[in-house]
Formats: sequence, structure tokens, C-alpha cells
Amino acid sequence: MKAIHASAVLLAVTLLLGAVAWGPAAASTPTSQPSTAAKEFFRGKDVTLVLMTSPGGAYDLIARLIAPKLKQILEARAVIVQLRGGGFVAVTNYVYNRVKPDGLTLLHFALGSRGWSQLMVTPGVEFDVRQFVPVAQFMPPPGAVLLTRGALGVKTVSDLKNLKQFRVGTTARYSDVQLLSTLLFENFGISNAKFVTGYTGSTDTMLAVERGEIEATAGVTTSSALMEARKGIESGVYGLFTIYSEKRVEAFPDVPVALQLGEWRADLKPWLEIATAISDLYNTWVLPPGTPADRVAYLRQVFEDLWADAEIKKGLNNLLQGYAMFRGGSQIEQVVKKAFPKEVLSEADRTWLRQLMDKWSAK
Repeated sequence: MKAIHASAVLLAVTLLLGAVAWGPAAASTPTSQPSTAAKEFFRGKDVTLVLMTSPGGAYDLIARLIAPKLKQILEARAVIVQLRGGGFVAVTNYVYNRVKPDGLTLLHFALGSRGWSQLMVTPGVEFDVRQFVPVAQFMPPPGAVLLTRGALGVKTVSDLKNLKQFRVGTTARYSDVQLLSTLLFENFGISNAKFVTGYTGSTDTMLAVERGEIEATAGVTTSSALMEARKGIESGVYGLFTIYSEKRVEAFPDVPVALQLGEWRADLKPWLEIATAISDLYNTWVLPPGTPADRVAYLRQVFEDLWADAEIKKGLNNLLQGYAMFRGGSQIEQVVKKAFPKEVLSEADRTWLRQLMDKWSAK
């Protein structure tokens, strides 16, 4: 890996300042018998929970929910640190290259999005997401979505094709979320579809859908923004056209996944499967590469114990509209393998993907 950017110095200082912490408390009993050495290692130490997002979002709220119980189990201090300076790539670089891999620092981030930056050789990337050690995900139902204006009444691919225009709002061009709907438009020949980029986030695009400024948004996932919009979906303000997932999700059982909309071309289906796996890797807790195996095993068990805790599960369900889910570290590893079979894409593949997304983007 190349040398870390100079901004890492500022990030390192941030790790020492402005932290939110919970002090040591009496330990609770894990549901299994972990390595004694691993368990003893954490006692009385600071365990840093690194976030890249602003306070008040799902990543922050999940961290604050589990931190008090985490410090009880570990008999340690759980320190939440918000690292936003320098951007998502810079923070990921820092944790990957500079944080000591001793188990005392966990990163809570959108592994899929950072991996997409890696695949597309975004300038400044100095990490390989496949080498991070996944611990757990506390998450809402998986899958990016295509959310439409409810008044359009679109249910099928033919319905989309019959619209005069189908403008889809996103935050930026060449994103992994945009790729999913691009593949759908290309596969089914939805020639009236165009992406409109430049929106600031999920709420912005959803409001634009309500105003009639655009017909749909592909920048929302079934995470906090969509779960908050459930009332709008149920009342008909929005229509949930499809979910990009391997199978239908419990939260929206009547909504087909993209593969169920019709037959997929042999050359496009593998890309859909990769992009779907990428979209599944958010709200992910990871450790730096090289963390000792016994500490990894212990922390994975601790996070399973957190999920089994009635108070924690209640809090997660309150946060995620009653649809909280859990995925363990070994399961996450399998999703990572599907999402990132290569460290980076070939130049030919990157060029083709950009040209494909350009084809469906407004000039």
C-alpha cells in the first residue's frame, strides 16, 4: 500500500480529542466461553468505535445504543469518535494503514460503498476492503431500491416503458447505487429513463419525487430513509417498484426483487449480482487487517451477545422501524467475496461501466 495521506495526522489527533466515552462497569456473561487471554486483553482498556458520519444518523445511533452494553461485557471504556475530516476514503485509509490491529479499534462504515471506490480506482484509495476483518452488522432489511412517485401507479417494466419520461434522482454519477438501476434500464430497454444527479441525499430526492420534479429515486436503501418513508409507501405517496436483493425482504414481502422482473441477459446478470452484494454491505463493523484471530473470535461473540440482549434488540427495532436484522462476521465474509471477487476492475470494465451509466444520465 502507498503511504497514507498527510490528512491522517489530523485524523490521529481527532482520535485523541472530542471523544464520547463510557467508563468501565461490571461485566456481563457472554453466551459462550471465549479465549481467556482475549477476554482479559480488553479489561480496563479503551475500545474506540470509529464513525464517518454526522451525529444523529443511523451509524451514530447504533453505536451509541450498543456502547454502554459493550463496555459492560468487555469491562472497558467504549469511546465513540466521529472522523469526518478528509472524507470517507481518508478515514478508511487511516484505519486500514495506521491503526494498530490489536482489536481495540472498530470501524462502523458502509463497506460496500468504500469497496466500490476501490473497484473503480477512485483517487486516494489506499485500502483493500477484502482485508478488513468483519465483526457484525446490525441493519435494516438489505437491498437498494427504486422508489417511484405513487401517483404513477407503475408496477411492471411495461408500466415504466409507457411513461412519457422516467427521471431518476441520485446524489452523484458513477455510484454503486446508480449502477443497479442502470443495469435494469439496459436489460429491459427502458429508453425513457434518465438519471438526474446532484441531489444532496435520500431526503432531498424523496422530496423531489413528491414535488413531481422527478419520477423516482434510486439513491435510497431500505435503511433509515426508506423505513421512515413506510407510511408514505403505505398511503400511496411513494411506490416501491423493486428491491435489489437476492430475495424478497420481510419488511416488504409484496415487492419483487430485480431478478423477478423478467429475464436477465447473461452478460448483465453477473454485474447485477455483484452490485447487489455491494449494496448489502452497509452498517458494517470491521477490525483492521492483522487483528489476532482469538480477539476477532471474541468480539464476534460479543456482538452476537449484544444482538441477543433484549434491551439492545428493542432499541434497534425502535430505530429501524421494527425490522432490525443481524449478520455475523463469517456471513459478512461470504457477501464480501461475492461483492469483490477482484481488488480492482480492469480498465476495460471501468470504462464500459462509466459509458453505460453515461448512456442513462441526463446531459
